[in-house]
Amino acid sequence: MDGIERFVAILAEAEHLLPPGTVFSYSNSGYVILGRLVEVLRGKPFHDVLRERLVTPLGLRTAAIDPFEAILHRAAVGHVRNGGGEVVPVKEWAVSYYAAPSGSHFAISARELLEFVRLHLADPALAAPREPQLDDVPDFGGGVIGWGLGWMRYQDGVVGHTGVTKGQEAWLRVVPSAGVAVAVLTNSAGGEPLAYEIFGAVLRELAGVETAPRPVPPLSPAAIDVDRMCGTYRSTLHDLTLTSENDRAFLVYRAGGSERRVEVVRLNDSSIITLDSDPSGHQVLSLVGSDEHGRARFLHNGAAAYRIA
Repeated sequence: MDGIERFVAILAEAEHLLPPGTVFSYSNSGYVILGRLVEVLRGKPFHDVLRERLVTPLGLRTAAIDPFEAILHRAAVGHVRNGGGEVVPVKEWAVSYYAAPSGSHFAISARELLEFVRLHLADPALAAPREPQLDDVPDFGGGVIGWGLGWMRYQDGVVGHTGVTKGQEAWLRVVPSAGVAVAVLTNSAGGEPLAYEIFGAVLRELAGVETAPRPVPPLSPAAIDVDRMCGTYRSTLHDLTLTSENDRAFLVYRAGGSERRVEVVRLNDSSIITLDSDPSGHQVLSLVGSDEHGRARFLHNGAAAYRIA
């Protein structure tokens, strides 16, 4: 497969919306580029390197590197809610090969995911990726306060990662100091409440740490700071307009001629939160930086959208 090579070649001509050092912004394209570097250095497709250097040496029997291997195991079909609120199975198993992180459609059982974590906890050489690389992460509701090399960092020394694909979600939380790890895999786009309930109970009992609660709108929110917060922001996916109308605030998503309107309230001095919840809960977006007029430069929900008006 040459999907990664061709995609990275196209990226070479793409506009760099956020130059290095501007602001943290999660991007799958960055991991595709990293995967292409692996291909060039090893002289073979990334998924072959993944199996040769990680899956096989660790003896991960349930690990699948693409959909063709996944069907040999008990692969779950993802589920989402349709426009009428009914839970339905998805029609695609994963995102397109070229756009997946490093081109990988990696799947694994919860038990063997924890075996992978056990290696990280047992081998001192693998402690380095957990060291902080970034400590200034905008609040986007997931409790992430920093990043290591691939590891998300949470309060009280907890590390982990969260992954989302077509109607499926996965969560991993690890307390290295206590030797405790918890994995939650769901074939539903609405599994986050379950994951947080499990983390709260298990990490408290086995590791003595608390899991930050899922964010909810304040009972009496302060008014939106119109001068600083309101405006239109652009990402590679859509334009987002934050506007105030009759003492209510709305976030309008526009892409490809379609429009979606969501009511939001002020969470704190630098963030807003959706008034209604979706299957994953209330969504938090942060207002980051300041331009020459004192207006926020970015609207951030994990990936940063930059102000255009």
